[in-house]
Amino acid sequence: MGNNIMAIYGEVPELVEKKSNELTHSFLNEDKDDFNYVKYNLYETDMSTVIEEALTMPFISEKKVIVVKNSFKFTGEKVNKEFTPKIEKVLES
Repeated sequence: MGNNIMAIYGEVPELVEKKSNELTHSFLNEDKDDFNYVKYNLYETDMSTVIEEALTMPFISEKKVIVVKNSFKFTGEKVNKEFTPKIEKVLES
């Protein structure tokens, strides 16, 4: 398993989305579908779900892309959610 973690940050959502799509297409070397592409929003999803997805092998595809939007853990933004993401699990893998 490779160590392919990329962070894209920007103030213009359209440019962030465009760069994300470019990186996804170049990494997968094929069109994205339900088997090789998953997108999460950390305002709506717990980090443990993202970690579990990252530890799961791709299905009917050689590679898998997991996009995590609103990654407040990396920006220091305070959110009104009552959970503590366990970022240590990601670092251990």
